[in-house]
Amino acid sequence: DDPYVSSICIPSVNQSTLSAGEWPSVGTNVVAVGWGTLSEGGSLPTTLQQVTVQTVAYQASTCVRTMVNWTVQLCAGVSGGGKDTCQGDSGGPLMMFSSSNQWVLIGVTSSGIGCARAGYSGMYTRVAAFQGWINSTMNGTYTSKASIYLCLLVVGLWFFF
Repeated sequence: DDPYVSSICIPSVNQSTLSAGEWPSVGTNVVAVGWGTLSEGGSLPTTLQQVTVQTVAYQASTCVRTMVNWTVQLCAGVSGGGKDTCQGDSGGPLMMFSSSNQWVLIGVTSSGIGCARAGYSGMYTRVAAFQGWINSTMNGTYTSKASIYLCLLVVGLWFFF
């Protein structure tokens, strides 16, 4: 077992909650990690990077410019720009620390307009939207390796939308 790799929880959100509005709540602190460039068109880091951003309402002007389908996507960023995921971070996790003291995979880094630009939020695949598919695909098998493959499967699924 690698001390730097761990399993993560999948969101348990019912469909009516997802359909009724935003989950997680707008303004929730979330953490993205990745090996992407440090700035738009910039160099790659030598260490894994992490950034804390907040979830953004899908109706917000910073989100609607890049949003295709809010039921399977979510936006996150900071007011005024300056913090974001960047080129090379795609496929990485967007995580939230839950009230039950567990990390939850709420998103998969997807796309955006540039990196950390003011007026543009980052786009993430909404993991909770695929909860049924994840559960049926995993068929009750929750191992560390399965969690890694699960992330890859969710990322692969995103490219077909």
